[in-house]
Amino acid sequence: MQYIRKLLKDENVFSLLILAFLGAVEKGETIDKKILFKVSLIKELYKRGYDREKILQLYKFIDWIFVLPEDATERFHEEIKKYEEEKKMTYITTAERIGIKKGIEIGIQQGIEKGIQKGIQKGALLKAQEMLQNTLTIKFGDLPEDIKAQITQINDLDKINALFEIAIRTDSLDEFAINLNGNGSGIIN
Repeated sequence: MQYIRKLLKDENVFSLLILAFLGAVEKGETIDKKILFKVSLIKELYKRGYDREKILQLYKFIDWIFVLPEDATERFHEEIKKYEEEKKMTYITTAERIGIKKGIEIGIQQGIEKGIQKGIQKGALLKAQEMLQNTLTIKFGDLPEDIKAQITQINDLDKINALFEIAIRTDSLDEFAINLNGNGSGIIN
């Protein structure tokens, strides 16, 4: 405990970083004590009179070293918010931290939704390609590999649908192949 007091009195900025590390690795302390210790470190940044930029940099570093469980982090931020309001210092806001967290959550959700939508679209495209090949096989017999390959390379559902209409209306596989290659009636380009 003596070394903690010495480090707190030491004006060297690294003394606070050492204290943050020690607080993070300390075993046997209750979460409440860890929260209080981390709060006292952040308060010390203000007490030392550092400018805003330095406080933010040191705060981020301390927060990175001295990680608390999520529920304890919320309590920690509430304590810091109270202190900032009392001292009329709002260098580090809980709102920013919560906003970033919510932004990440929203981004993840949107990414999941986008991935699902792309998966659905890809599934619909694959099914349409399969149905086109099945229609051609039923109508004209076994398909040459080059026609199968060309159909599977089309990544536009509208083009597959247009080819589906051509497959239904055309009288020969050669006529279909002409349209598939874009040399036919101009429906597929």
